[in-house]
Amino acid sequence: MFIKRLNRDFSILDKEYIAHKGIYGYSKKNKKRIEPNSFKSCKIAIDNGISFECDIRNTKDNIPVLAHDNVIAYNNEKIKVNKYTYEKLKAKLGEKAPSKLEDVLKYNSGCYRGTYFLF
Repeated sequence: MFIKRLNRDFSILDKEYIAHKGIYGYSKKNKKRIEPNSFKSCKIAIDNGISFECDIRNTKDNIPVLAHDNVIAYNNEKIKVNKYTYEKLKAKLGEKAPSKLEDVLKYNSGCYRGTYFLF
């Protein structure tokens, strides 16, 4: 699904780069890794007006979250996103829990800079 806030215009695909899973990697500024498909990686793209693609999965209680696969590896355990409610995922994974799609969309609506989403 392709979403643009004002209209459905696919010409963006001919003109612009699209960040895969947001803007992620090692941050020299705060010496931390910015995870792909995270709120932070999407926020950086939005703040810089860069279009991005991210992967969406639904939790057991049908909350769309940013996750590349349905399975998240954590402490030698494989956790299936669709087998846990969002709150249980947060409790189990803590800081490593996937971000809600809703949070990214809300953030973007407050600071629109021509960013496109590709899901």
